[in-house]
Amino acid sequence: MTRVLIVEDMATYRTIIARSLAEIEDTTVVGRVSNGKKALDFLEKNEVDLITLDVEMPIMDGLATLKELRNRRLHIDVVMLSGLTDQAAQLTIKCLELGAVDFVLKPATASFAENQRLLVDSLSTIIANLRRRWAFRKRLPQNPRPKTAAPPPASPLKTRRPSRLRERSGTATTSSTPDAKPAGSPRRRLSLPRPKLLLIGVSTGGPKALSEVFDHLRGPLPFPILIVQHMPPKFTKSLADSLNRKTDIEVSEAMDGDLVKANCAYIAPGGYHMVLMKDDDFGFILATNQAAPVNSCRPSVDVLFDSVTSFFSGGEIAALIMTGMGRDGADSCERLHKQRHFIMTQSAETCTIYGMPKAVEDLGIQDQVLDLEEIAPTIMRLGKQSSMFPGKNIWG
Repeated sequence: MTRVLIVEDMATYRTIIARSLAEIEDTTVVGRVSNGKKALDFLEKNEVDLITLDVEMPIMDGLATLKELRNRRLHIDVVMLSGLTDQAAQLTIKCLELGAVDFVLKPATASFAENQRLLVDSLSTIIANLRRRWAFRKRLPQNPRPKTAAPPPASPLKTRRPSRLRERSGTATTSSTPDAKPAGSPRRRLSLPRPKLLLIGVSTGGPKALSEVFDHLRGPLPFPILIVQHMPPKFTKSLADSLNRKTDIEVSEAMDGDLVKANCAYIAPGGYHMVLMKDDDFGFILATNQAAPVNSCRPSVDVLFDSVTSFFSGGEIAALIMTGMGRDGADSCERLHKQRHFIMTQSAETCTIYGMPKAVEDLGIQDQVLDLEEIAPTIMRLGKQSSMFPGKNIWG
C-alpha cells in the first residue's frame, strides 16, 4: 500500500487530490495538511511513502519544505502540484532540481469531476513508475560500490564497468570486474567518436539530472547540444534559464529560426516539437511546430533525433538518453545506431525513472552506459576529441 501525504493550502484542491488518489489501486491518503510546516510536523509521527506538495503556499511553501526535508534527511518521494504562472514554473524547476521526482499541473477546468479525472490520469502514471523504481532499488546491493573521482576531461574514455561498453562491431564485453577479460580474446578499448552534434532526450527526473550535468559541464565545446525535455509550456524556459546560470555554455529555450552554434545548448520549447533544418544562406537553424504528439509527447525525442540524420555521416552524432518514463527516443536511436552513430544511456542506478534508457538498452544498441556523474566529463572528453580533428566549421 502506497501511503500519501497531501500538502495543499486550498481545501477544495485537497479534496480533489484525495478523491483522485482514492481511485488509484493500493493507494491510501494518510494525511492532509495546508502548508509545509504542518507537513514536517506530520512526518515526525507518521510513515509516508509519497508527498504531493503544492508549490505556492503560505507559512512554508513547496521549495522551503523540500529544503527542510533534505536538511532532515527525510528520503521521501515528492510530486509537485503547480499552477501555470511564470512564478510557479520557476519555483517548480527549483523544486525539481532539489529532488522532487515529478510535477503535475493543477487542472483548471470548470468541472470538479474533470479536474479529478485529469489528476487520476497523471498521478496513477507517476505512482506506477515510482513503484517500479522502489522495487528495483530493493534489488540493488545493500553495500554499493564506492564512487571514485571522475578522471580529468583530457583522459581517454573509460568506464568502471566493462560490461557496460559495447564494441562498435556489436559484441558486448561480458566481464564483471575491471581486470577481467572475455574468454578467449583480449579486451579492446572502445574507440572515441568525434561528434559534430550532441542530442539529449530526457523526461521524468530530467531537471535534477540536467542540473547535475550542467553544474559540472564546462566549455568550450566544438559542437552544439540539442535537448528534448518533456515539459509543458513556460517550464522549459524556466529550466533553460536555470541551467544557463550553472555553466559557461549558453543554454536557451529554442525559438523558430535560431541559428545553431557550437558551445550552445538549445531546449525544445514545451508544447512544440523541435527539428533541425539547413538553410542555404544561414546554415543550420531550428524550427518548431505543433504537429501531432509522437509517443504521446510534444516535444518528442524521436522527432528531434530523426530530423538530424540526413545532415551527418555515420559517427558524427552522439545521442544520450537520460532518465524518464516511456520509450520516446528508442526508435530514433535504433535508426541512428544503424547509421553507426554513437548511442549513450544513463545507468539504471542513477535514473529517477529507468524507462527511456531501458527501452534503448532492451534493443541492445547502446554503445556506453554512464552514471549521472560521468555524463559531464564524458561530454567534455568528446569535445576535446572533436577539437583534435576540427575539420570544416559548420556551426554559425
